[in-house]
Amino acid sequence: MKKLIYLMLGAVISSTSNADNFKTTTDTSKLYQTIDCFGASDAWSGAFIGKWEKARDDAARMLFSQKFDDCGNPEGIGLTMWRFNMGGGTFEQGEASQIQPKKQRRVESFIGKDGKLDFTKASGQQYLMKKAKEYGCTDFVLFSNTPPVQMTRNGLGFSTTPNTANLQDDKYDDFAEYMVSIAEYFTKQGYNIAFISPCNEPQVSWTKTYQEGTGWNNSEIKRIAVELDKALTKRGLDNTKIMISESGRMQCLYNIEEAVKIRVDTINEKFKNELKIDETEIPGKQIQAFFDPKSPHYVGDLKHMPKIIAGHEYRSDFTVDHIVNIRKPVPAEAAKYGVKFWQTEWVFVPQYDGVKTNDIMDPNNYDHMDIAIWMARVIHGDFTIANAHSWQYWKAMEMYKTGGPALVDGYPINNGDVEGGGAVEGTKILWGMGNYSFFIRPGYTRIDLTGAEDLRKVFGSAYISPDKKRIVQVYVNPTYKKHTVSAKVKNWGNIKKVQVFRTDQRNDLANTYADEKSTEITITPRSITTVVIDKE
Repeated sequence: MKKLIYLMLGAVISSTSNADNFKTTTDTSKLYQTIDCFGASDAWSGAFIGKWEKARDDAARMLFSQKFDDCGNPEGIGLTMWRFNMGGGTFEQGEASQIQPKKQRRVESFIGKDGKLDFTKASGQQYLMKKAKEYGCTDFVLFSNTPPVQMTRNGLGFSTTPNTANLQDDKYDDFAEYMVSIAEYFTKQGYNIAFISPCNEPQVSWTKTYQEGTGWNNSEIKRIAVELDKALTKRGLDNTKIMISESGRMQCLYNIEEAVKIRVDTINEKFKNELKIDETEIPGKQIQAFFDPKSPHYVGDLKHMPKIIAGHEYRSDFTVDHIVNIRKPVPAEAAKYGVKFWQTEWVFVPQYDGVKTNDIMDPNNYDHMDIAIWMARVIHGDFTIANAHSWQYWKAMEMYKTGGPALVDGYPINNGDVEGGGAVEGTKILWGMGNYSFFIRPGYTRIDLTGAEDLRKVFGSAYISPDKKRIVQVYVNPTYKKHTVSAKVKNWGNIKKVQVFRTDQRNDLANTYADEKSTEITITPRSITTVVIDKE
């Protein structure tokens, strides 16, 4: 006989007049994708915060700790993947790099003044990497926004060639060897370098000076992937795989039109007349381009190429309808070619070219809790609609109110000098992500949860541990009303314990409830609530 477990998740206060009640059903027999990891990157301010004594340890604890404090609250958000930015050497160039704003978006490479590798460089980034490993972060990605300036066509970390990658034609093997040498070094230091990612948002022209970057064509992406595969094989780094192609928008995974639009929209005006669009080369339909054996750009047979496609999510979250409709084609396209989709970069952008990107929030008047709730919508959509196997934030750290919201805010203490030390503070975005990342561990599987699908009201998703002894439910309430949920769990066993962890204006991933039996728990207004259910 099938067992039904009923959890009454309701109001803990005496008055429920402002609360709405609803029911959900979680079916442990209906399994979807396995979750591989949650992650974030050290770009760009990690290079500086990683040198701030004490503050860097506080940041590392909040990002990576998997422990609880004495009050039963998570110390951090337990990230298990860390993205290390292999810089192009624009920091060493200084003002000559032309990258603005000063310092913050210029990045060191590992090439020394004598042209040899120098691993004393990027010390701040390396410190955070070390702390990540100490806290139990298991997987590391080495990603590149631009080849080292010594290998680029123009000697700079941004492009002035809108129709080709900013990499000298005879340097593809050198660039691959450079990245693999870095991977080999860190592997010998005891790090699991799970991936090398050679290209970033290849649809973008990167002909402007606001960060390191270069565009790539499909044949160029294949060429660098082939060279990486050769170099990894030669060094015997069998555990290090290649990640492609970190598309700038999710739509580029399955259509051409969006890729063309990005290339045109991002071109520097001075190069506009030089731009040529070749739809066989423009990096659109990325899943088909790289994983269809009939494609001239097929790389699925490379030894170090996993069946994973990585994409970013900019302009994929204008509204709730965008979140739903843009993600719908992804699972079928991925399944057609037998690949998994990883979401590898998202950050909240309030406006694109004056277009409001949020249909329930004033883009000129919002706080970090608003962003956390919007992020939770995106995470929910990626897992339940796009069937993502991984979810990764963009900048783990950023200086307060400069360059977009981050998980951890940095506060320089020496008149804003990022090299002069400072303090850090975890944001609501950090703790909101932790409602997922701290509890949904690698190997958990998404299971069916019905009754909470409306992204404008309370919505939720559910996950089960590999040993089938724990269920994690995450409910997001974007409304200004309390809600109660009566949750039914099918095909499981007897409950041993229920715990609730909440992020809202008053709480930062706080343990708000624990008991041996189910009872009534509030889904508070404007909150992200994780329910952890253990069975006997």
